[in-house]
Amino acid sequence: MLVGMLAGAAETPDPSAVNKAFGLPMFSDTPLFEEKPSPVLRRLQLRQTQRSSLTEVYSATGGTFAGLETAEISLTTYDGVIGELNINVLNKGDFFSPQGVRAFAAAAGTDAGRHPKRLEGQMQKRFGKLQKEASQHLGDLLTQTFGEPQRRVFKQDRRRRLLRWDWRDTAFLLDGVKQEYVILRVMRIASADAGGEVLERIHDSDIRKQLLENIHT
Repeated sequence: MLVGMLAGAAETPDPSAVNKAFGLPMFSDTPLFEEKPSPVLRRLQLRQTQRSSLTEVYSATGGTFAGLETAEISLTTYDGVIGELNINVLNKGDFFSPQGVRAFAAAAGTDAGRHPKRLEGQMQKRFGKLQKEASQHLGDLLTQTFGEPQRRVFKQDRRRRLLRWDWRDTAFLLDGVKQEYVILRVMRIASADAGGEVLERIHDSDIRKQLLENIHT
């Protein structure tokens, strides 16, 4: 069920304007979900990383989107048809990776071996700040581009509230759970109306265990 009304932008932006705002050649004159995967994969420079009988996932790490560094950009196809595109801006798993822990500890000057709890607290605080900044930046940009958003509750988790913007055949859902992740999910409007899918959460206990393991990696 949709909550609120969608107030459209003053003018519907064309694909080139959206691409400029995103800093990424995501769209062409053909609506995204009417395109074949190949030209989209070439524009976004994505490579196949997973494959099953009907599903293929193409992704790239270390890129940027709307001026923000991204953990990963991925596109999923189902039986040769584009299913959804995810812009994973920030997530707990990558932030607390071995590389992330070592880099943060070095920058903060914290002895990770002697003060793991201090390090965890510092990283949690920093993650929360980055998450707030990323969510605000993307929300402002999408609103400037497409107008005021809708608020949506996914059927799978009615505690989660997302911001949603619709354009052409595409729904943009800014998905963020506090201290978990920020991800922009790009899907067909019909898929968004049907409820979409949720990203699995990572519990603090798992992060704490991972952080202690990473200190000695």
